Amino acid sequence: TFTPTVTNTGSLLGTFQVIGAQVVGSPPGFAVRSATLADPTLEGGQSTTLTIVVDTPATAPAPGSIVPPSICRMPWR
Repeated sequence: TFTPTVTNTGSLLGTFQVIGAQVVGSPPGFAVRSATLADPTLEGGQSTTLTIVVDTPATAPAPGSIVPPSICRMPWR
């Protein structure tokens, strides 16, 4: 589970939605189970937490060798 912070860097109210979250650049078998914003509606400058749950394969590599959340690709709408 990864929990990066998401910030609305604009000046207007925005509603955000994660669509098509996927893990890129890691060994086969890793998959995003869920990617959920704690609060999808943010005022300009406001932040929230994005919780990303990643399923790992039974033959997962050693801890520390998986893709960090900064490399996860998550299109926004």
